Amino acid sequence: MQNRILNSIKYTVSYGLLLVLLLFSIQSMAEDTDRIIEDFQSSLGLVSQYDYGKSHAWLDEFQKIMARVYNNPQIYGEIESLMVDALNSDASPAAKQMICNYLGPLASGKSVSILKDMVMDVDLSSSALSVLQQIPDQAADKALMELLPLADGKVQQGILNVLAKRKSPEAVDPLEKLIYDDDQDVGSTAVFALGQIGSEEACSILAKAFEKSGSPLKWDIAEAWMICADKMDPKTSQEAFHIYGKVYEAGAPASLRYSALRGIINCDPAYGQSQLNQLLESEGNEMQTLVIPLIYDLDLNADLSGYLTIMPQLEEYQQMQHFTVLADKHF
Repeated sequence: MQNRILNSIKYTVSYGLLLVLLLFSIQSMAEDTDRIIEDFQSSLGLVSQYDYGKSHAWLDEFQKIMARVYNNPQIYGEIESLMVDALNSDASPAAKQMICNYLGPLASGKSVSILKDMVMDVDLSSSALSVLQQIPDQAADKALMELLPLADGKVQQGILNVLAKRKSPEAVDPLEKLIYDDDQDVGSTAVFALGQIGSEEACSILAKAFEKSGSPLKWDIAEAWMICADKMDPKTSQEAFHIYGKVYEAGAPASLRYSALRGIINCDPAYGQSQLNQLLESEGNEMQTLVIPLIYDLDLNADLSGYLTIMPQLEEYQQMQHFTVLADKHF
């Protein structure tokens, strides 16, 4: 009986102690977050006064405060609001760029409006786009799509790159139109954006564009089309095999043919090896040296004996490269 009473007392004391520690921890956390916000406000005031050519002795302390902020997601909203207010102020472009450098990891939809305005400012565009890229809210995609027809040149290319990295499906239709933009840099950026998005619709658009042989961006389109193929399962996708085959047979530059042949080998090892053999046996072919490393990509059970007969046809440096590859394959 006495033992039971003692155990009950121990349990009560332990539970009470745990409760006190928990309450203390919660109170300490609240005090700590209040202190972080207070320290952040003081430091942000210094950041907001920064300009090119001025001292940034405050930077080390600001970075330490931001590390504390990032470790406390419960205050992200309040910190973000303070940063948005600073971006809305008359702070210099240099100060706003600095703020953007730290806003991204905690930015939400509430930052979109001011960032959208900043994108059209050449001095601030890159910094604003960097933050928009990180915002998970679809409001960021909507803002980027609204800005796209209003921008041109480098700013428009920047928007296209962010849409690509966000893999925004809404961007596919306007990207198709921009492939044929008078500014070839914009057209090229749109092409690679479609490749990065890599959706079925984006792949179909690139396929149609590739068939327009007169396009000055034909090989950019081919590369972006293969980026789509790279996202497919080589063992099950007939579409990937088709894409690699079309590029390989189209007389593409050597680097693209190399990538296409590697894709073919991954999709259909036997057929890919036959194409590789033809290239290796073609004397004077510019691809001959380039494709030797593709022997590495062949199936482990592939018959490599034929590659010994090719050796005498190769230049000395090619023979050394060839021999090294076969040795690495434990042939």
